[in-house]
Amino acid sequence: MKSVKQYLDTSLLFSYNLYENKDQELNLLGGIGYEKWKFRDSQKEMQNYMKHSISPVYKIGLEYKF
Repeated sequence: MKSVKQYLDTSLLFSYNLYENKDQELNLLGGIGYEKWKFRDSQKEMQNYMKHSISPVYKIGLEYKF
């Protein structure tokens, strides 16, 4: 049995400080990413092939440090 698997995931994130106090922080996170994967199973009895691609993936969130 021979199979081929490929996976690629990249992201670029930015952080902006909204609030800061001695040991507490609130940050706004935002970014963009890319996701792609392939799977191929080349058996003699059956042939499976899957391909998945998402471009772009937008990301946004809040981060609270304490």
